[in-house]
Amino acid sequence: MALAARGGLPGPAVVAIGMFDGLHEGHRRLLAELKAWAREAGAAPRVVTFDRHPQEVLTGSGPVVISSLEHRLVLLEREGIADTLVLSFDRAVSAESADDFVRRVVVRALGGRMLLLGFDTAIGHKRRGNFEYLGGRASALGIQVRQARIERINGERVSSTLVRDALAVGDLARLEQLLGRPFALFGRVMEGDGRGRTLGFPTANVDTMGTGLPPLGVYFAHIVFLDRPGVAPWTAVVNVGKRPTFKDPTVACTLVEAHLLDWNGSLYDERVEVMLRKRARGELKFESVDALVEQIRLDVARARDFFRQDP
Repeated sequence: MALAARGGLPGPAVVAIGMFDGLHEGHRRLLAELKAWAREAGAAPRVVTFDRHPQEVLTGSGPVVISSLEHRLVLLEREGIADTLVLSFDRAVSAESADDFVRRVVVRALGGRMLLLGFDTAIGHKRRGNFEYLGGRASALGIQVRQARIERINGERVSSTLVRDALAVGDLARLEQLLGRPFALFGRVMEGDGRGRTLGFPTANVDTMGTGLPPLGVYFAHIVFLDRPGVAPWTAVVNVGKRPTFKDPTVACTLVEAHLLDWNGSLYDERVEVMLRKRARGELKFESVDALVEQIRLDVARARDFFRQDP
């Protein structure tokens, strides 16, 4: 569960701090170490994350967001983290000393007696609170401090930057390798203009909350229903694009529209993950609506073949 920044939880707890953007294999290794230390110490594993990337506050421009806060909380819970403290990162937090941050957040708010740092985690004013500093201050702060091991794939250190690079070029195989799972867009289904239904292919329009998107085009995907426990992922054809055929001046942003194969019913306001399995083609502009409809029929047929071979 996400926790308010005020109040406190009973300890003892083992605490990790980070953005966890994308929750890649490096993050998962850290969380595995966090849970192992918690079992060893008879403590609760707890996490601190932030509502926005610190760079956004400090420089005015943060990196591309891989996963929204809401998605990060879902992913953290899947990793067995029941308690996550979400802090609003602002200038006041950035000016706080590492010692004061540990006392206020780790010790008082989360009951932390143990702190697990990532290999590049640094907290407090001017990022002074790295492993070397906090290790030397552990006794004064009343905590134990450890540093998680680095996760490497083919000799390369796993990082959110590598995930962003793979997302930018739409390398789904690379994304799955870095994440340990297929890449998924997350969002709520919002009401659209019904254009897909008029074409004979109704779509669920997914608000991805400003997160990074893969290259424009058509993808085969599984739709995971977060608000329908027990319902299996559903096959879909997903368009990530701007509808160039219709020359719609109101479409200023990129849309994520999922046509669920053989689906009946509404999904409005439900949370879904759009798990991308294959990029079928790039975005195309058609000379007529009939030509577009014919291409969609072909995309759907190809999707059915794909999922028969790779369910």
